[in-house]
Order: sequence, then C-alpha cells, then structure tokens
Amino acid sequence: MALKVIKYLFLGVFLLLALLLVIFVTGSKVSMDSDFSHTNATKDLPKFSPTIGNGIVNITIGDMTFRTRIAGFNGDSSKEVVILLHGFPVTSAMWVDLIGPLEEAGYRAKISLRWRML
Repeated sequence: MALKVIKYLFLGVFLLLALLLVIFVTGSKVSMDSDFSHTNATKDLPKFSPTIGNGIVNITIGDMTFRTRIAGFNGDSSKEVVILLHGFPVTSAMWVDLIGPLEEAGYRAKISLRWRML
C-alpha cells in the first residue's frame, strides 16, 4: 500500500513539474520578440537630440543602442532632468501619466534606458 502511495506521489510531482515546464516555455515564447517586430520598430525610431522634444528615441552609446521615452527636451538645458526607472516585467508605459506633470513643472523627463543590440 505504501509503495502505491509513493508511486502516485512521484507521478503527481512529475506531472506538476512537466506542467510548470510547459507553462514556462510557452510564456517565454509568447513574451519574446520572436517575429522581431519590436526590434524592427525600434530601429526606425529617431536618434536622440536635445531639441527633439517628446517621444520615444534611440540613444547610442558605443556599440549599444538604448530605447528611451523622453519629454521636455526642447533645447532648454536649464531644466533639471528626472530619470524614471522601472523593473522587469514592467515597461516604461507605467510612467506615461507622470511625464506631462513633470514637464509642466519645468523638468525634462527620461525614462529608463531599454537596451537592444542593433
């Protein structure tokens, strides 16, 4: 009887691990840029300029290109810069509602650099 319980316990654990593996692999495939649409769209973004104003731009540092949201960069370098950071899996979209008020308060806003090798 105990052998039968242990057998079903191991079978249950094995099936649970297999299910978790399927969920993990499927989830990672869905969230990845498998068709490169995001990467290609990022390549078409304008390069950063201190006079560009607002929007999503690329900043190139060495061999790496970073995508970032900016606001208030209209050539006025007297404004202080506020850098807003986010962590994975959150995106820069979480700060969109704060960009306008920061710009109205006289700041330039830059949301964390999201890097991709282009």
